[in-house]
Amino acid sequence: MRTLALLLVCACGASSMPSDTPTADAPTLTWRTWESQAFAEARSSNRMILVDVGIEGCTACRWMYEDTYTHPDVRERLHEHFVTITVDANARPDLGERYARWGWPALIVLAPDGTQVHAIRGNKRPRNFIPILDALIERHQSGQLLAEASQPIETQPLPDDGWEALGCRTTLEALDSRRNNPSGWNARMTFVESAPVRHGFFRAHAREESARRDHAIRTAEAYASLMDPVWGGVFVAGTETRRIVEKRTKHNASALTAFAHAYHLTGDRLWLQHAENVHRYFSTWMMAGDGMFYATQEDDAPNLPSSMSAQEYYQLGDEERRAHGIPPIDRSVYTDLNGRTISAYATLYAATQDRQWRDVAVRAATSLLETRMQPAGWIRQSAPSVADGDDRMRAPEHLERAYLVTQAAMGTALLDLYQVTGDSRFSDAARQITDATLEALAADGGGFHASTTSETDSLIPRTVPVTENATMARLLLQLGSLTQEESYRDAGLRTLRAITPREGIEQRGIEVLGELALSYEWATLGPVEISIVAEPDDPAATPFLDAAIALWEPRKIVHFEPNGRYPRQEGPIVHVCTTSACSSPLTDPAEIAATAEDLRDASGAPCE
Repeated sequence: MRTLALLLVCACGASSMPSDTPTADAPTLTWRTWESQAFAEARSSNRMILVDVGIEGCTACRWMYEDTYTHPDVRERLHEHFVTITVDANARPDLGERYARWGWPALIVLAPDGTQVHAIRGNKRPRNFIPILDALIERHQSGQLLAEASQPIETQPLPDDGWEALGCRTTLEALDSRRNNPSGWNARMTFVESAPVRHGFFRAHAREESARRDHAIRTAEAYASLMDPVWGGVFVAGTETRRIVEKRTKHNASALTAFAHAYHLTGDRLWLQHAENVHRYFSTWMMAGDGMFYATQEDDAPNLPSSMSAQEYYQLGDEERRAHGIPPIDRSVYTDLNGRTISAYATLYAATQDRQWRDVAVRAATSLLETRMQPAGWIRQSAPSVADGDDRMRAPEHLERAYLVTQAAMGTALLDLYQVTGDSRFSDAARQITDATLEALAADGGGFHASTTSETDSLIPRTVPVTENATMARLLLQLGSLTQEESYRDAGLRTLRAITPREGIEQRGIEVLGELALSYEWATLGPVEISIVAEPDDPAATPFLDAAIALWEPRKIVHFEPNGRYPRQEGPIVHVCTTSACSSPLTDPAEIAATAEDLRDASGAPCE
């Protein structure tokens, strides 16, 4: 076993289920899923609960299962004093959201009644883990097992007028306080994130801030420096001298989006080459036969000698790598990760007009809609597949529950796809998912719960997660513009108000802040709406759609006009509108870009 110091403890990877064969005379560990029976057993036996939360493809998670949990002294303590629960954060995104702040693996200790009493960030070797367990056991036996001080997200009472600008400014200040690295938002290491880069490009255009444009470009350059030159795809994170060489669909979708925006903005074909290298990785390693995308790839090849690190492996050429085997791929297909990837390919198509990118997005979305849409209107996060037979740390879970992150990511992807295809089946599906979310997940105080209810919700309170609610708020605002139905916009604004933090916002992660900032920008600025007054299947309308798609305008909502707001003419026409003005009818596709630029209000509502 190579030293754990090779990677950060929060880096993540996986290979096999924890062995149930005792080491020496150690007892067998029984790993349960997050279910009421496990909590009931803890209460009846007066044992604590250890919840191990992580993902397949997580190196530090795998070390816990292969090294720490096989140690006889660890197994003895866990067997006697704990009920052990394992959670796959991709399969259970509601629990993943709850415990993400501790990284993967997150080791959460609950009292027998389900109260959280301790949390551990990242992998622990046996010599470090055993003293922690002993201290917890002593506290439990002496009646000193006290609840940890919680840090709930509280809402800020906002004025009736101008609250959007206030929330936007507060979030922007918090995000800028994290912009302390010339090549990203993290001081020590660049992690591939999506929302802060998208916000940088968005605000650079909408507010004409060149410093944000430059910072977003430099961040995209940092992402490109994490590219695997042999197989393509970006690694999770790194610096010039250090890499976390896991690969995940989430991070590659984020990089693809950043490269697409950079290419759309600059026209520099180097960005297109980076995007093509990400696609090469996706299509070679991470794409299922039906066009959907797998989840993760860990760093360790199966036959890697103990003298070689994973970083050294990835410095080899193709033939030399294959001689040591291919690092395992988690072939599970998660809808939220696919939604993000579909959005990335739609963005790349808008930047390039290359139909191969649109076809990739359409194929994946079609497969998901055909196999995972539910009668109630929401879409499933996962479903049984051949991947369930893979060696895994955690048994797969495919619960028939609506998860907020799934609906928000897929609804956004479908709306993005509609805007580059004009195909109403995607906008209809986006609306269906959104309506189902409003019905099934709405919280009494505003915003949305992380998932529909279960038997364990009486033990662990339901949450209103900020990141997923910010994404959902933006989807609602966009649907309001697309459909001209104020109920969607009102729901989006209510959601934003519900998740406005009263304190501690500056401590949030940059992905949370980026998503929240993007939603506030939409609330304060509003869309640049491009309405094509024609039937979608009218060949004469195609040049208008192509011109609208090619326009670099992060605020745009492109759609065919369905409800007769504008009088029909003999041929297709286009109206470009902002919240303050609309153009006269445009009959030449070449006029769309200039008209949108003329109408764009660069200042918008205050948010500085």
